Amino acid sequence: MSRSNPPDISKKSLDEDIRALIEDIDASMVDFERRLETAHLRQKRPASVERIPVPIPKIGSPKPAQPAPPESSSATVSAPPEPPPASAPATEPPSPPAATGNLLAELEAEIQGKSGDQAQRAIADRSIHEALDRVFRFFDVFCRHANALAPAVKRTYRLDAQVSYDDLRWQESIVKTRREGLSENALIDFVSFRVRLVAPAPLTVTVGWNRLAAFKKDMDILDLRTAEGMDHDGTVEQGELVMRLAPDFPVQLTFGANYESGRVDVLSRNLEGFGIAAFTCAPDDVTQDFLDGLGRYLLARDNHLPAALRRVHHRAEL
Repeated sequence: MSRSNPPDISKKSLDEDIRALIEDIDASMVDFERRLETAHLRQKRPASVERIPVPIPKIGSPKPAQPAPPESSSATVSAPPEPPPASAPATEPPSPPAATGNLLAELEAEIQGKSGDQAQRAIADRSIHEALDRVFRFFDVFCRHANALAPAVKRTYRLDAQVSYDDLRWQESIVKTRREGLSENALIDFVSFRVRLVAPAPLTVTVGWNRLAAFKKDMDILDLRTAEGMDHDGTVEQGELVMRLAPDFPVQLTFGANYESGRVDVLSRNLEGFGIAAFTCAPDDVTQDFLDGLGRYLLARDNHLPAALRRVHHRAEL
């Protein structure tokens, strides 16, 4: 009877180790091929498209139904739009035509826009015109009454320390007016009043040579004149000029329309005494009381001018 040898344990262990190593290598190769395929697919897909994992069905499970493709229509994929034609050089568009039926309304609106200031200006001008008209109407009647009465004017006009006009009497008052145009509706430009006051006799005045030129200039401004038959130079006595002056002299008032400033300007000559004085007043100040007060002052029945006359500067050459 033969004796059998026991199995080689070392050889069996070696075969098992080789088989396990081969299986590990095969699994690694499969895994490597999958990774390579995945990397290749990622390179082909656009970066902006999100990858959606698709579930892998298990072996033996039914295949999922694929969605039916949309029904094809008769229209094919539309062609890309044609580029727009090259535009012509830009030109200024023509002005749109005016809306029919609105031109007259537009013109009327423009007139109304300007009419506000014009209306106010017309009212102010009319107020000055009416004030001057009241002045003229008052003095027109006043002169007729005063000329008929020829009253005494108890006021002294002093020419210098030695010569004065006293015991005066009213004579030849007159009023006149002038308009800015020939039309009856033209505005009044000014109203002028004048009266001559007369002393009982001519006056004699002596003027030194050193002030002769100034005295002659004063005579022109005050509208004084020499007596009848006397020349302007008079006679020379002991190095002085002796002159005889006419006993009468004028008192004048001129009411001028100042349409630019909206007031009445008053320029006077020999009103309060010998000399030129200027005043101003508002058109509304020219009331009946104002005119009555001025008339009483001219007749020397009152020694105060109306308070509405506001004194202003003037040039004596006027």
